[in-house]
Amino acid sequence: MRTLRKDAKIDDFIGKIYFHDSLEHGLVEIQEKYHINVVFLLFVAWLCHHGRGASAREIAMLWRKCAPWCAEVIRPLQAVRRRLASGPAPAPGGDAESLRQSVKASELDAELILLDYLQAELSLSVTGCSLDLRSALRTGFACCAASDPPEDAERVLSAIESAVAGSSSSMS
Repeated sequence: MRTLRKDAKIDDFIGKIYFHDSLEHGLVEIQEKYHINVVFLLFVAWLCHHGRGASAREIAMLWRKCAPWCAEVIRPLQAVRRRLASGPAPAPGGDAESLRQSVKASELDAELILLDYLQAELSLSVTGCSLDLRSALRTGFACCAASDPPEDAERVLSAIESAVAGSSSSMS
């Protein structure tokens, strides 16, 4: 398993937000329903939380740079992991479960590579002109989904915003 070389606090931040209360379920739901990359969305939240926010144009540019990795590496790994959970035979279970766990670990590695890449791109391209957290999350969602967030996704974005606000003292 990889560890982040650039800023280890980012994986702590993302983990705390992802597992905050029942947010994990909502994040998985919008990830699957709208093809959102949750790591990218939480990276955008991290930018705002640490005062390293970006403009809507810069968030879109970061997404364009990482979108091929998300589409060609992360999403296929997610699809294989989900498929192994339900079949085809000899899945689920048995040796197929071991394979599913390996794919899950590879998916996490791919997400950590994405975080490293986003951090490297951040240092090269973000000017520091920042949006407020809600606007940045909406922009991140719109980049991933190619649409504005619908009502159910807005609830998840609101929950991310609350998790960041409620945990600010422990994530600085």
